[in-house]
Amino acid sequence: MTPKSGRSGSTGLGVHKGDGSSVTTIAELSSLSGQPSINNSGRVAFTSNVGGPAGREILAGDGGPLTSVLVGSSSQLGIGGPKFNDNDAIAFKDSAAISVIQGGSQTTIATDRDADPTSPFTVLGDFSLNNTGTVSFSALQFGGPSGIFSGDGGAISTVVDTSGIFSGFGAGPAINDSGDVAFLASLDAGGAGIFVKALGGITTIADSSGGISSFAAGPALNDSEVVAFIAHLDVGGAGIFTGPDLTGDVVIRTGGDLFGSTVASLLFSSPALNELGQIAFTATLADGRTVIARADPVAAFEPTTILLLGLGLAGLGFARRRLH
Repeated sequence: MTPKSGRSGSTGLGVHKGDGSSVTTIAELSSLSGQPSINNSGRVAFTSNVGGPAGREILAGDGGPLTSVLVGSSSQLGIGGPKFNDNDAIAFKDSAAISVIQGGSQTTIATDRDADPTSPFTVLGDFSLNNTGTVSFSALQFGGPSGIFSGDGGAISTVVDTSGIFSGFGAGPAINDSGDVAFLASLDAGGAGIFVKALGGITTIADSSGGISSFAAGPALNDSEVVAFIAHLDVGGAGIFTGPDLTGDVVIRTGGDLFGSTVASLLFSSPALNELGQIAFTATLADGRTVIARADPVAAFEPTTILLLGLGLAGLGFARRRLH
């Protein structure tokens, strides 16, 4: 692993991007709603206030002039942050629907029953967007099981629901360009796990039976079928992992050495894994610093394994788990 940190020198609120050697300011803001999203070309989408808290605007940029994507009220654009793909499509969620906007054209993916009496969904949850324009999202259904669903503006497909072995789903399903979906779920039999639904069925990536006590967020998934997630451990502390082996599949964990200090706490979210296998995370260090860092796979010694070289970290590698 080669950790790289990026920090803004600005004292105000802003959206920034960094590669470990420099930081680019995307925008200085008075407020920010939800997390920004970055695509593989380095463009960033985010939601900000427009003329006070009553208004919202989705903006996109790469360090130059910003592009206004959509303007609306706080009830329309005030729920979470947008998701940005490599084709400059942006998915967003408002009080009535999950939608995708691209090139000035807006497509509704799914609607909430409060706004559309014909909709089967009573609550629309977190969502992700792939490069084909398909959105995966969690939802509660009126008179039916809750589940994870996907759609691109046409018919909506059920990825997985509570009619089987699952009792509920955590935030943040992640979808890749093949349509595989990684998700956090609790089980009827007890416990929870990180799973992937692909053409070959459902694959268990990790569960709470082998040293993991709970999962702190939804997983990340890339097109190479690498899955990354953050979990709390039975022995205490937390870590970011790519599989069930708490030694061999660890990326970083609390208590490990980082940038001349030790890791006190970690934050990780679904978009923080790219197609190079790089994993971004936020760490609070024992010396009081908070850093945004990136873990880099630096050598592929065999076709199915990427090894991470550690700086005092416990991990040696993670396997690419084939899902099909």
